[in-house]
Amino acid sequence: MYVTPSHQCPTTATLPLECRHVLLELAQKHDFIVSEDDYESENNFSGAPHPALKSLDTADRVLYVGSLSKSFAPGLRLGYVVSPRDLIRELRALRRLMVRHPATYIQRAFATFLALGHHDALLRRLAFAYKERAEALKAALDTRLPEVTHARARITGGSSCWVEGPPWLDATRLLLKPRRTAS
Repeated sequence: MYVTPSHQCPTTATLPLECRHVLLELAQKHDFIVSEDDYESENNFSGAPHPALKSLDTADRVLYVGSLSKSFAPGLRLGYVVSPRDLIRELRALRRLMVRHPATYIQRAFATFLALGHHDALLRRLAFAYKERAEALKAALDTRLPEVTHARARITGGSSCWVEGPPWLDATRLLLKPRRTAS
């Protein structure tokens, strides 16, 4: 099962702690693996992120995967997997067959960047910037589009906001209009 418990995209919903425990119990009971993509876990405005499923996993049912593309450098195509050693070995072999991996010196440079705490500092700055942007977006939606529904109560993190148009809005027509205008 593939899950994004920190911020589901595009809804930005966060899987509550109780549901995380239930999911882990079901994985154990029904013998399945959970692939946890910790999408935007670092973009949490409340200051206290939920624990990753992998940190709650006592039965080795969770593969924890992530990417540094959104927070650091999309072009480098850097990511990571936390899983049993044998699976890491197999995944490395498979990746070599499928995609060219980033150069070793880039991987080592980024490992140093991580080890020195620079990535953590970057994430803190990004969370602050995203929080400011979220507040500006909420204010603009309330002012300019009061008929839409959005996460008015509180955007708790991430870099997106789920917005629902009013019942009279034809979303298909809205989607096609810019295409006609651009042609």
